Amino acid sequence: DCERCVRTHDHHCPWVGTCVAEGNRVYFYWFLLAQLVELYAFIVEGWLSLIAIEKRGSQGYPPYWMLRRIILLIGLVIMMALGAMVTALVCFHTYLAAANLTTWETVRWYKISYLKGREASKGSPFSVSLRSNLAAYCCPPWCARPLAADETVGESCCAVQGLKRTEDGWALWELKEQHIPWAIAWLPDWCAD
Repeated sequence: DCERCVRTHDHHCPWVGTCVAEGNRVYFYWFLLAQLVELYAFIVEGWLSLIAIEKRGSQGYPPYWMLRRIILLIGLVIMMALGAMVTALVCFHTYLAAANLTTWETVRWYKISYLKGREASKGSPFSVSLRSNLAAYCCPPWCARPLAADETVGESCCAVQGLKRTEDGWALWELKEQHIPWAIAWLPDWCAD
């Protein structure tokens, strides 16, 4: 959609106007969380305003307080619908981060050449462990660097065993045996399909 190649393409997002991929998906995730907090803050504020209108009762000119209540209720319904959608997106992208999958892989599993013949319920062939999956998802290449031979894991949250990186910090993806991290293994099969 953006007419350029990107590493680990997730999806094209019309709301941010760009492709979400390896270099910016953690920022997209934080964007979703910020939107979620903002929506729920507006919902709480709206309910508090509605309660205040109810406590005042029918004081004042009737059409004004009735109109205000109706507009507020319509706004709250819209905010709750948007809140439900953004909550679903946050949950879905949390699952994708933990499973080391992309939206594109999840939606088009059986049409992607490197995933053909593999069962989606067995997990991603790029998944190593929950920690390495989250490091690959959350650590942009400029923060991550490969471990030197004499270094131990733990010096950086982005440098984890099992996750190989190029010299410039990008994740090095290798097809392996499919793996589902323990933290999401309890989810029903329909969540992974």
